[in-house]
Amino acid sequence: MAEIAEIVAKLIERTDQGQLVWKSSVSEQSFYAMFSSVSVTISKDFGPYPTLRILDKTGREIYLLDSQKSHQWREQLGILHEKARWVALDVASQLDELLTELEKV
Repeated sequence: MAEIAEIVAKLIERTDQGQLVWKSSVSEQSFYAMFSSVSVTISKDFGPYPTLRILDKTGREIYLLDSQKSHQWREQLGILHEKARWVALDVASQLDELLTELEKV
């Protein structure tokens, strides 16, 4: 379990540093990042608690971390989900644009 803790911490850290490209998935509450040998998906598709999935190159799930079942992960996966959402939806730029328009009104 120590490895997954380090992976989650690095995903949050690299997202904060702007080094990860998160994209929107088919679902409104699902976001993914691609790496050379795996992809990572963080989603809230089945309720309020995030689920982290790591998929291999063929799309097979190789690791699942469900914070609904693993309560100790709720905070960290919630943080990662929100950060991934902000990147994927380009929230900061959209808020900047809104502020610019409001200043002109």
